[in-house]
Amino acid sequence: MPPDAPSVPPGALPDFSSLLPAVDGGRLLLEADAALERIVLALRDAIGEDRKASGSLTLKISFTADRGMIETSGSVRAAEPPPRRGRSLFFLAGRFLGRQDPRQEDLLVRLPSRDQAPTRIVKD
Repeated sequence: MPPDAPSVPPGALPDFSSLLPAVDGGRLLLEADAALERIVLALRDAIGEDRKASGSLTLKISFTADRGMIETSGSVRAAEPPPRRGRSLFFLAGRFLGRQDPRQEDLLVRLPSRDQAPTRIVKD
């Protein structure tokens, strides 16, 4: 501490790093840690898929003074990068979506007849 800094009374929280674990009994810090881990894992997956991605973590602490006390409340908001989604192709089938291309002709499949010679199996 610099020589001209005021002395810190016992039990005081002089800076953010000492305040954060005390807000909501430490649950806010645990929630922020979990959110950070989810973001990092999602970014790792994006790197493995060779794609660009971003995430963010917002930590909010509100303070309210009332009758000589200061009340705090906190919240964590995390925006994880979305997972890669596959593409699906559909065609118009009237008013609906369909999987079959209406411009493609049906393939005619010829089924074997009963009087056709049996299939030969060749063994080595």
